[in-house]
Amino acid sequence: VDECKLAAEANLGFCQPGGSCVNTPGSFVCNCPDGYEFKDTACANIDECALPSAARLAARANEYGQCLNEDECGRGTHKCDPMAQCVDTIGSYTCSCRHGYQGDGRTCNSVCEEACAPNQMCRVTEQNTPECTCDCVGKRCLVQGQVCDNKGRTHASEKAMYEFACRAKEADITVSYFTPCKNKCNKIECPESHICVTDPDLNKPICKCRPCTDADRNSGPVCTMDLVQFNNRCDYIKYKCYWKDSVSLSNMTVCRQPITCKVSEWSQWGGCSRTCGLGFQVRTRTMLREAQFNGNCPYELTAYADCYSGPCPDGPCRSKICPNSHICVEVNGTAVCRCPDCDGRGDSAVCGVVGNKTDTYKNLCELERSACEKNSTYLVYHRGACGQVPPKVPTHCSLVYNFQRYKFPDGCESQDLLPMHRCDGGCGNSTDTCCVPLHTRTMTARYRCPDKSMVIRALDVNVSCSCQKKSRYVTG
Repeated sequence: VDECKLAAEANLGFCQPGGSCVNTPGSFVCNCPDGYEFKDTACANIDECALPSAARLAARANEYGQCLNEDECGRGTHKCDPMAQCVDTIGSYTCSCRHGYQGDGRTCNSVCEEACAPNQMCRVTEQNTPECTCDCVGKRCLVQGQVCDNKGRTHASEKAMYEFACRAKEADITVSYFTPCKNKCNKIECPESHICVTDPDLNKPICKCRPCTDADRNSGPVCTMDLVQFNNRCDYIKYKCYWKDSVSLSNMTVCRQPITCKVSEWSQWGGCSRTCGLGFQVRTRTMLREAQFNGNCPYELTAYADCYSGPCPDGPCRSKICPNSHICVEVNGTAVCRCPDCDGRGDSAVCGVVGNKTDTYKNLCELERSACEKNSTYLVYHRGACGQVPPKVPTHCSLVYNFQRYKFPDGCESQDLLPMHRCDGGCGNSTDTCCVPLHTRTMTARYRCPDKSMVIRALDVNVSCSCQKKSRYVTG
């Protein structure tokens, strides 16, 4: 039976719209046009946006339907670990753990977690592996003078005791008193809040925390001279004994109102983790004052941000030209253009224009991202909010924004404005330092040459500045 012929004679409309019916033994199939699939007796439209990402890419390449990509990384809807780097792809995203962490990107754990023995310090190598050391850190490591540990052994200093305990992997070694070991309590002066007793196992005198009395336990809140509050005098004695702290009590029973922690200014951004392609930078700050009396501490001490060092010479981005303000990243061996990720860049306002609208942006990256999302060009007027009058020369060593077309000596000129930023500004009172480029990145752009040909060339541009000794840059 020829089902196609019977359907046509009965005007049943098989394989519509636009398909052709093909008879098969005992049945039929429809040859459907691109963008449609055979379903039941008709050609049904394919919803390319509901396809898996690989099929969606193919559909998009063939221009059947407009599938709008959602930037999960930029919107914060991804499921990457906080210590992972999120890279957006068409229809999805990838997660990779940052340096110092390991895992599948959805879960990242410190490479130092449970890697070292008690008392050992853990460092992360360039190969992202843990390295255990016995380095003594902290002010106690600088104190000179012999000490006797709680096992009745004399050490040249507290630092020497720590390093001995670290190498021997003895986690319970502490200072008993700050003189060479003695054989009788009457020859020992124990630290404050300690008493001397003869250890029955060692048959040697040691200093131990004095027991609390009922009066200590029932004293009520007490406050120290540096405004640390304890529930009672017993808790204060335990703290002072354990940490060998010399802090004294004040005459106040309750310390002041909650105090928020205080942190230093951010350090300069470190170098990019990669010499080409997409990497990350790290900057840090230190805790200047801990939060006290239930005060809060909302500040992170480490920040990560993406950095782009130009296309890799042997990568797929080498010959890829991305639209305005996009960067090219390699995803599974394929060059993908996307907008920059500005997470962690912080506040460093700039006044700029995107298209024909002038506005203040949180930082330069946010300006570039806005231009990228609008597929528009952008210009930077000056550092700081719009309406402020910027100095001709910055007070501190800074990157001074300058966008212009660049012309090579052979006459080939860029078709777009390039960020030809310069380093300028002061370096304090020093006369032997200069404000010079600290980091650069390679930009690939199109250039029109005198013979009317169009070429693609790479150019190094400045991305950060730093004060450096003149001797490093001036010779002769």
